[in-house]
Amino acid sequence: LEQRQRRLVRSEKLASLGVLVSGVAHELNNPLSNVSTSCQLAMEEVDQADPAALRMWLTQIDAETERARQIVLALSDYARRRPLTLEPVPVRNLLEATLLLVRKELGRQVALDWETPEEMAVLADRQRLQQVFINLLKNAVDAGAKTIRIQARPLEPGAPVLMGGRYRLGEPPNPTGHRYGLLTIADDGTGIAPNHLEHIFDPFFTTRDVGQGMGLGLYIVQEIVQELDGCIGVDSEPGRGTRFEIALLCAGEN
Repeated sequence: LEQRQRRLVRSEKLASLGVLVSGVAHELNNPLSNVSTSCQLAMEEVDQADPAALRMWLTQIDAETERARQIVLALSDYARRRPLTLEPVPVRNLLEATLLLVRKELGRQVALDWETPEEMAVLADRQRLQQVFINLLKNAVDAGAKTIRIQARPLEPGAPVLMGGRYRLGEPPNPTGHRYGLLTIADDGTGIAPNHLEHIFDPFFTTRDVGQGMGLGLYIVQEIVQELDGCIGVDSEPGRGTRFEIALLCAGEN
């Protein structure tokens, strides 16, 4: 049963990867199109254009090439299989890489508001934490969110680790002796019914129609959070959206 469950979790990630690849292909079209346009202009005007114009086109080509490279690197990092490795992970940097992958999934109709300190880092596995972000963002989109708010902030030692989660999984090993970082992803979607709230982290639990998902997304999220020695809480009401809170040890804390 454990082997079967691991295979299903792996298949869920592969299905997620397929969706991301489609979105990344769309995202790559924009920088590649800009590169092509700048190249054509440069070739047409190479004998007549002034150096400033040529420099501008070449700068655009360089910038768009780097943009495409970052998209491919983000996808490669997400897809790579590797053992759990705990290391300092800059939250802002990881979010930027994650948004490169899910931008098409979010679409223009979803407003994203995020606030993360530049210097904040948590002790985590970069790839697995990125999986958590992707699953929660996709979950918000599936719930019909029009606005998603992401916040990361360090908590003072001894402060409540989960601020307001009505349902929570896991307890920090020593909440008063370490400094934790609180990661919050909140949306204004349809929310979760009270009788479903305590089951959302169960494997295969889903309220979606048959064929619309295996109910493993949030199960994978809580499995990863527990792997990282963190804890997770959720607060939700029908019609008022959902807020997930994740507490992880800040990098550099003993």
